[in-house]
Amino acid sequence: MARTIMALLVVMAAGMLVLAGCDKPRTEPDVAAFPPPSGGGSQDPGLTVLPTDGGPDLYQPPVASPPSAADGGTLGSGPYAPAPGQPYDVVQPPPPAPAVRYHVVEKGDNYYRLAIKYYGSGSQANRQKLMDANPQYPERQIPVGARIVVPE
Repeated sequence: MARTIMALLVVMAAGMLVLAGCDKPRTEPDVAAFPPPSGGGSQDPGLTVLPTDGGPDLYQPPVASPPSAADGGTLGSGPYAPAPGQPYDVVQPPPPAPAVRYHVVEKGDNYYRLAIKYYGSGSQANRQKLMDANPQYPERQIPVGARIVVPE
C-alpha cells in the first residue's frame, strides 16, 4: 500500500515538472546562424539554387507524345499496340466468389450426414470439403448450435 502511494506521488511530481516546463516562452532560432547563399549559388558545389522569378521556364515537355492525326498517327498505333491483324486484349472481370452456405448443427449431425444432405453422397471427398471449411471443429466434435460453413 505504501509503495503504491509513493509511486503515485512520484508520477504526480514528474507530471507537475513537465507541465511547469511547458510554460517557458519559445525562442526563435537565430537567423544569422544560417546565412542565405550568395551569388545565386550555394556553398555546396553539387547544389544549385534555381531562380524563382524572372528566370527561364523550367517546364520540360514530355519526351514522347501520343500519335495524332496531324503527324499521321492513328488510334492503336504505338509500342503497345497489337501486331497488325491481332485482336486487342480484353480484360475480363474476375469470376464471382463462390456462394457460401451455412448450417446450424442440430443433435445427431455429423460431417457424413451433412455431406449426404448437401452433396448427395457421404463420400470421403465430400466429408473432407466440410472438414477443410471448418477446421475449428474436428470430425467427431461438432457442438450442437454451431454455425458451420458448407462450401459449394
